[in-house]
Amino acid sequence: MFPTTKGGRDWAAFYLNLSRTGGDVVAYRLAGRPAFLVNSPAHAARVLEGHASNYRSPAHPYAELAGLYADEGSALLRLGRAGVETQDAHRSAARTLAEAGARAALLFCELSEGGGFVDVEFELKRLMFAEVARLLFGVDASHLAADFVRAVALAEEFWADGLNQSSGEETDPAGQSFRDALARQDETAAWVARSAGADGAEVSPETRGAVSRTLLNGYHATAAALCWTLHLLARHPSTLAALHEECDRGAGSESGSPPLLRAVLSESLRLYPPAWILSREALGSDRLGGTEIPAGASVSVSPYAMHRHPRLWERPSEFLPGRFLKGRPAEPFAYLPFGAGARRCPAGNVAVRHLQVLLVALLQRCRVEPLDDEPVRPRGLVSLRPHPHVRLRFRRR
Repeated sequence: MFPTTKGGRDWAAFYLNLSRTGGDVVAYRLAGRPAFLVNSPAHAARVLEGHASNYRSPAHPYAELAGLYADEGSALLRLGRAGVETQDAHRSAARTLAEAGARAALLFCELSEGGGFVDVEFELKRLMFAEVARLLFGVDASHLAADFVRAVALAEEFWADGLNQSSGEETDPAGQSFRDALARQDETAAWVARSAGADGAEVSPETRGAVSRTLLNGYHATAAALCWTLHLLARHPSTLAALHEECDRGAGSESGSPPLLRAVLSESLRLYPPAWILSREALGSDRLGGTEIPAGASVSVSPYAMHRHPRLWERPSEFLPGRFLKGRPAEPFAYLPFGAGARRCPAGNVAVRHLQVLLVALLQRCRVEPLDDEPVRPRGLVSLRPHPHVRLRFRRR
């Protein structure tokens, strides 16, 4: 289980409720400055793609570490290192993750024995941290995974509550916990950088920060998406049974993407998108429909809110994988699980393939059961974290 700070602010609920209060563009204040939430796919397309030059957007988020990646990592992140066959890298990564999924299935079944259960979010994040470090940087950081994941979880809580490392006095336990969490992330990033070949005994703060962000972006979204998918399947046994049958027929192989598996993941990503909020700053004034956007304003698109908009989706709060069995059920820019435009996650398509491989590896070996019927809701942190937790039991098949 992850720690929660006293405030426990829920930004996902804030933006979802905000999206229901107005029209295509909703004005509000954020930290004393004008801010706007975009509710329309057409306006989202303008902000994220058509007029993206007016909205602050950095370069490729992983390119700054190009010299440290393993060849396979460069290919997976679309950094185009010469001599690397991208398809070979994808196939190699799929095999690695299938093996990791098989090990996870065994572990989860062992943890579930004798009335036990699996804290799914933590175990998947720990697993994916180790695999991402291996795939991207070519290092075995599994011994650092648990502490790094816990440190990130605590730092997320402080971010959500608008706190920072200088909050409180030096003796304040909460502020010290936050500083300790940042230090742990820093130490882990430095170890990974040195192990991957960074020059010198001292790793620069810029490199440590970039390694931390790359690791975080690499493991967080996939682990969170798989956690939510298992949660949904455990609560929908008929869909789970049908997916077991499809997996037993060889789903998730390199030869294709079976329809129900793809639909289940697409629907899970609709309800709980990894890129749940996309924030921009207007560099110049603009107009979205009838709303004037001043320079310097914060402009956000929330895929989480967009994916649950009743004007765009039928029965938007329900888990209905069938809506994806006949192709894309929504208009362009109404479905944005990994963002869009220049800042769309460069590994988004890869993440879906990895999710397929991991889910099949688990379901071919395990039955998934809910521990109880306690409601679980998403909290908007780096990703949509389950609150209070996702606890499941895994039984050998």
